[in-house]
Amino acid sequence: MIEVKNPCGNLKCDNCNSHFMQLRPGIKSFEISKHFERDLKNKIEREDIIEKILSCKVLEHEQLHKFEKSVGKNKIFRAKINGMHIVYAVTKEKQLVFMRAFINFQEYESFLNSKINNFF
Repeated sequence: MIEVKNPCGNLKCDNCNSHFMQLRPGIKSFEISKHFERDLKNKIEREDIIEKILSCKVLEHEQLHKFEKSVGKNKIFRAKINGMHIVYAVTKEKQLVFMRAFINFQEYESFLNSKINNFF
């Protein structure tokens, strides 16, 4: 578990949509799933993507924190970065979990519609 600081503070952040902005101040740590590590084998690329999502400094806000759905009390989000669909969740314990990375949109949709419940 890695500790996370809130770069937005108490200010309204242009890169955080309403769902993510409500959760962001409470997020204190993040984890990377084994699937995410396998999907993004390049450690430098993986760390760059994580930094973009956590820093809120990227201007493509509509591509950064798109709310997808709730699974129980867990909120699922998607970011589209460098042509990849990055799936991550904010758990009920206020932890950010990087779940998967997909290049193919159909694989992403399949995961979102049927396999996401296996993570929780």
